[in-house]
Amino acid sequence: MSSMLAAMFLVMGCSKDEPPVTDPNTPVPDPAGTVTANISTTTSIDVPNYGYIRWEVPDNFYLRGIDYRYLVSICDLGEMKGLGNIINIPQNGYTIPQQLNSTVACEEGHGYVVKFETHDYPSLYVRLYVVESIISTSGGVMGAKVKYQFPFEPTSLSVSKDSLSFTSSQGTQSITVTTDAPDWTYSCSDSWVTLAKNNNSLSVSVQANESLMERTSSIIIQASEKLKTISIKQNAGTIPSTSVPYSIGDIYNENGVLGLVYKISNGGTHGMIVSFKDTACVWSTEYAVTGCTQNDGLSNMNIIKQMPQWEFRYPAFKWCDDFNIGGITGWYLPSIEEMKDLYAGYCGLSTYPGVESDAPTVYKTFRDEFDASLVRYGGNAINASRYWSSSDNSSGYSEGAFAWYQNFSTGYQYISDGITDYGSLKSGVNRVRAVRAF
Repeated sequence: MSSMLAAMFLVMGCSKDEPPVTDPNTPVPDPAGTVTANISTTTSIDVPNYGYIRWEVPDNFYLRGIDYRYLVSICDLGEMKGLGNIINIPQNGYTIPQQLNSTVACEEGHGYVVKFETHDYPSLYVRLYVVESIISTSGGVMGAKVKYQFPFEPTSLSVSKDSLSFTSSQGTQSITVTTDAPDWTYSCSDSWVTLAKNNNSLSVSVQANESLMERTSSIIIQASEKLKTISIKQNAGTIPSTSVPYSIGDIYNENGVLGLVYKISNGGTHGMIVSFKDTACVWSTEYAVTGCTQNDGLSNMNIIKQMPQWEFRYPAFKWCDDFNIGGITGWYLPSIEEMKDLYAGYCGLSTYPGVESDAPTVYKTFRDEFDASLVRYGGNAINASRYWSSSDNSSGYSEGAFAWYQNFSTGYQYISDGITDYGSLKSGVNRVRAVRAF
């Protein structure tokens, strides 16, 4: 009688919804997929991708995850007639999840549920029943004969759609969720996706995609131990054609030329644009005086392109020149003097503000908007560090080894003295952006 009460107490303690076992005193046939095995200190039940279950002295289970990311716990459901009596996943009553668990007794005639959990895979459950202890020739317990089955997934869960596709416009679609679990939950980590639950339906809304990149996300729906993943894909947006007059910070998109306006003249009918994307590379693979001046980036580009094998020797210039395709011309690496205009435009100004130490704070709002526009249309925010100019250091310390760069965090322009700053050594890696007049 006392053992029956103990079993009933354990059953109640391990469940807060559906009882995890049917009547423990009524024999139930073994479920499909049942395996009978002996476990001991040298024989174990392997749970692929998760861990293993074996026995250890004095008479306990030895449960282990395959590495530190895998945690294992166990719930003792008490006495019962067989493995078939375990019909549901217990919701509580487990030991503390750990990589190693060896504190629960391996008792003959008891049923158990073992839970393996990790961030890399959904949790996996094993239902297990101890048929009998294995006795050694000396009379001591040396293991156990058990029956087990996994994955143990009694909950049914289905969704009406495994994937959703949206155009670049704002839109909403619905998913029907069917499950025999008491309830189900949902989650999505991306802010451009909004979810709303209504009974057995999940409404999925997406914001308009203004970027030039297709974007993807996923929804996780969970009912008890079951998980469903629904993929979301939204088409890339398009940039409408633009026309004069322009202002600093505007998108420029005319005749296949795409950029962000950072300088204007003649009432916005002319000016300069910067590339949406940037890269990181060396100025050159060699140290040589090139004759590239501080004032004229386009002339500097033409000087470099006259040199043998310039495409391999001058990567920063080559990257900028690669924008000149399909009949498009005029893209180049700006000179250090022209970098003043680019920095000014980045701050929302028409003239270079100098090297004020508080510039990042004073002009933060416009800089954030400038960066947001670059990212929105598939580009990269301006990195708050060093950007190469096309201007060579034609004299001074270690002649031909250094080039000028612009710091977009502080506004400073640098050329190394070769002792205190090696960031402008031509073989050093800095950021690169192309510019073009319109």
